[in-house]
Amino acid sequence: MAKKIRVYGQSQKWTALGIVAAYLELHPNATLSDLQKAFPKNEIGNEIDTVDNIVGKEKDGKFDEKLSKQITDMDMFLTLKDGTKVAFANPMWPADKFKKIEKCAERYGIEIAEYKEAEKGVGKRGNYSLEVVSDKKKTNWLLWLIIAIIILGVIAYFALR
Repeated sequence: MAKKIRVYGQSQKWTALGIVAAYLELHPNATLSDLQKAFPKNEIGNEIDTVDNIVGKEKDGKFDEKLSKQITDMDMFLTLKDGTKVAFANPMWPADKFKKIEKCAERYGIEIAEYKEAEKGVGKRGNYSLEVVSDKKKTNWLLWLIIAIIILGVIAYFALR
């Protein structure tokens, strides 16, 4: 049964981060390189042409100096299974760029349920949540198959007795 994930986010930037988190849920052993291939800069676009969409933290705990300080200020990063911390090189998601990451998400069974603007104010920040969605058609088919096998087994038991 194919696992699907629905993303609920507050604002496009948090929803985009939720999409990558959902990808990691579906592919728990993914590396930074895997993420860069799954969400390539040539498909999504990036204002810094020499940098991938998703980058890793350096050993000293800071992101690449070429990047905006906004990344570390916003504290919007994910941690991979190997402990590597990753973030978007540019966390700004205008509508055209957001549509592109939505298309990437669809390839992996990730759907956007909704996003709404985060509350603004001192000390408030947005977030996202994930929901695992089962494919009910496949589940129902499998359930009926199991019931049919049980019924046939009971009939066979009494017929051979």
